[in-house]
Amino acid sequence: MAEALPIVVGDPAATKVTPVRLFDGSGNPLVGSNPLPVIGSSGCFATASFMPTAAAYLANDVMGASAEFAFAFGDATAIPAGSLIRILTAITRIDITALQASEAGYQLQGYSATQPSAQADNDAWTLASGDLAAYRGSFALGTPVDLGAALYVKSAGIDQDIRLATSSLWARLQTLAAFTPTAVARQVTLYGVVL
Repeated sequence: MAEALPIVVGDPAATKVTPVRLFDGSGNPLVGSNPLPVIGSSGCFATASFMPTAAAYLANDVMGASAEFAFAFGDATAIPAGSLIRILTAITRIDITALQASEAGYQLQGYSATQPSAQADNDAWTLASGDLAAYRGSFALGTPVDLGAALYVKSAGIDQDIRLATSSLWARLQTLAAFTPTAVARQVTLYGVVL
C-alpha cells in the first residue's frame, strides 16, 4: 500500500487519512459555516469638488480651494485613519456641454491635510517648504471630453501609493493650460485599494 502524501507542506504527520484541523483565533474549527477569514486589499473611493471662478487662469494655476477626499469602503464605512492606499483610477466630470476655449488637462496635487501654504485660487501652484511634510504627490487626470450632458474623463493606471494621516487625502486642482472657465465645479472621484 502506498504511503499517504502530506496535506500540509512541512508537516509529515498530516495525511489524507489523518488531516490537520484548522482553528480560528477563538479555538473554533474552520468549516464551511466558519471559513478562514481573508485579509487583503479592500476597494475604497472618495469624491471632491473644485469650484473655479469665471476668470482667466494661467497654465499650472490652482482652481478653487483645498478639497477633502474622505475615503470610504464600498459600504460607506470610513477607511482606518493612517491607512496606506493605492490610487488606481480617477474620474473627472464637469457638468457643462463643451470644453472652454483652450481648456485642456488637469492634475491633482495631494496632501495629508489641507495645503499648509494655503495658496489662493488662481495662483500658480508651487511646492512650498512648509508643504513638504504634508505633500503626497501629483495625479494626472487627463483632458475631459464632451459626452453630451457633461465633460468626462476616466484616468486609469494611476497606480500611486499614499500614506494618509487620517482617512482623507486633501488636494488642489491644477489646470495644465491657460483658459477662462465657467464657474462650474470640477468633480473628481478617486478609486483605489487599502493596502
